[in-house]
Amino acid sequence: MTTGDPNDPNQNPQAQPPGYPPPGGYQPPPQPNYGAQPGGYPPSGGYQQPPSPISSPVEASKGFFASLFDFNFNSFVTPSLVKVVYILGTILLAIGVLVFVISSFANDPVLGIIALVVAPIVGLVYLAFLRVTLELYYAVVRMSEDVHRRDGRY
Repeated sequence: MTTGDPNDPNQNPQAQPPGYPPPGGYQPPPQPNYGAQPGGYPPSGGYQQPPSPISSPVEASKGFFASLFDFNFNSFVTPSLVKVVYILGTILLAIGVLVFVISSFANDPVLGIIALVVAPIVGLVYLAFLRVTLELYYAVVRMSEDVHRRDGRY
């Protein structure tokens, strides 16, 4: 009796030629554990931002007059001023539309009817421009506050 190759299918019926999957079906290779810590440590939860020393913008605000007379520019007056400017702008636009419609009716009834339709639409467009402009100013100030807070200078 001769000893042969254990991978020879003629001598060992369960042996497979090299490069073929083992009997029992194909087993996919194990997937790499992306995001895991090297060395098998459990994940740490990723980057954690340190807590901010200022918990909310309300606590950071000094008030309107304190911010207005802050000559170091450490606090911003724009966030408290935006609401007031928007309310005043809305009131002034509404008064302007009413005066325009009333004066148009006083001059000519047909012109008054046209103004009654067109003036509120124009007023809403101007109000939208005012709102977008104020939001732009407010967004720039908020970005500046975030940058200062992140640098630790605020």
